[in-house]
Amino acid sequence: MSQIKVTPLFVEGAYVIEFPQYKDHRGYFEELYNVTKYPEEIPITKIQQLSTSHSHANVFRGLHCSPYYKLVTCVSGEVYDIIADVREDSSTYLKWVRVRLTAENHKQVFVPAGCAHAFYATKDNSIMVYAQGGTFNPVSDRTISWKDPVLCIQLPTCDDVIISEKDAKAVDLQLDPIKFKSNRKRILVIGASGKLGSAICSYVDENCEDMITLKTHFEHRVSKGSMKYDLELAGKDQDHADDVLDICCPQVVIICGSWTNVGQCDIEPDKSAEVMIKGPVNIAKCAKRRGIKVVAISTDYVFDGKRGIKDGPYNEADVANPFSAYGKNKYEMEKQIIDATNGDALIVRTTTVNGKDHRQFGAFYTLYEYLMSGKEFFVPEATRSPTYVKDLAKIVIELIKNDAKGIIHGCGDEIGSLLDYFQKVTVVMGFDPNLIKTRERNKYQPEYSAMSSDKRKKLLPNFKSRSTEEAVRDWMDMEEEFCNKIKQKYSK
Repeated sequence: MSQIKVTPLFVEGAYVIEFPQYKDHRGYFEELYNVTKYPEEIPITKIQQLSTSHSHANVFRGLHCSPYYKLVTCVSGEVYDIIADVREDSSTYLKWVRVRLTAENHKQVFVPAGCAHAFYATKDNSIMVYAQGGTFNPVSDRTISWKDPVLCIQLPTCDDVIISEKDAKAVDLQLDPIKFKSNRKRILVIGASGKLGSAICSYVDENCEDMITLKTHFEHRVSKGSMKYDLELAGKDQDHADDVLDICCPQVVIICGSWTNVGQCDIEPDKSAEVMIKGPVNIAKCAKRRGIKVVAISTDYVFDGKRGIKDGPYNEADVANPFSAYGKNKYEMEKQIIDATNGDALIVRTTTVNGKDHRQFGAFYTLYEYLMSGKEFFVPEATRSPTYVKDLAKIVIELIKNDAKGIIHGCGDEIGSLLDYFQKVTVVMGFDPNLIKTRERNKYQPEYSAMSSDKRKKLLPNFKSRSTEEAVRDWMDMEEEFCNKIKQKYSK
């Protein structure tokens, strides 16, 4: 028998489950639950109540909050099933998702205990089956208004919603309006497990009370409430590209995820094109139809690097002329996304991004260990405008706030050779800068790809990027535990 497919949603502990259906000339058979096939991560204990509901089109039921789980399946018609996290101790508190359930798509939703649940029927004769971990109790179950201004739940349509008297009288969460802003802008970050995606989410969570982030990952799930998403599949299937937008209803989508192995792009051109061009472009097309702002991250590798220091850094109006497959893919992504959004998209080009990474991956981490071990560290003979990831995250969000569009360079203000840059980094780390040596560039790396910040400075006059020294000190403060571990490793 085929195995079920389980996908975590943007709400901690919530899952969408796809189960097989077996058809023949008689009709079909499907298992709505089988204890031997559901993974332990879905905490389904003894089912206490099994219920069904029948709804006409435009019927809304909810938001109902229960102290027990619910496993919800649509066996006829079509509904949008909604889960809102109202658990104050949850990492995804006040986030919500919606999942389209039909009799044909073989999906069901697991609603964690303590979350508010609702659904909106889009077709007549919509029949839902609920398997519950507890029984209804008016003392412990409560109803929350689906129009709560902090949750700000979106239905596919709000025309002629049919609702019960009880649900219509439900009150909102009555949260502190100073602490919890109404109508927060929903920011979907594709690739939130990467260095930049993670930094963007952290910046929003710590500084933007009027925004909320929704995270996707591909390989590394770094936080609860992050949903797995495959850019390669999005490139092959526009429905997959659209599904994530339908589930989380963002106002902005930031495409940070990409193919980061530069040399491998030449070896696997078709696969890299799916990830770097077709996936992001399909997302942009779907986002445009839904009125969602698109932001995509690009690179200095769109330039051939043939200009010299005397010519100055590249600006946004300079002609791109990439020579590597990686650079060509990024440039093609830029052009197609701008075209797909009629010029409304924001493309942020950046270069030599360093800083905190949850995987402890990147130049700063490798460099620190090399230096601590006494090894020499080799850098290519190239000129760049290095960027601190926390600065880049702020640039991206502040540009979104300003409704910026077109191509903008998001990079550091200092321009120089990578030798000079890493020697500065080494001094701050407390080591001999002579351990930094140069090597020849590989065939994928432009010689000079420093980029001008002038356009960004005009758009964000109050923003100033950190110096190299400030950036390294900040990184060392955040990664004190890592640094101490490396010190102990080489002090033995």
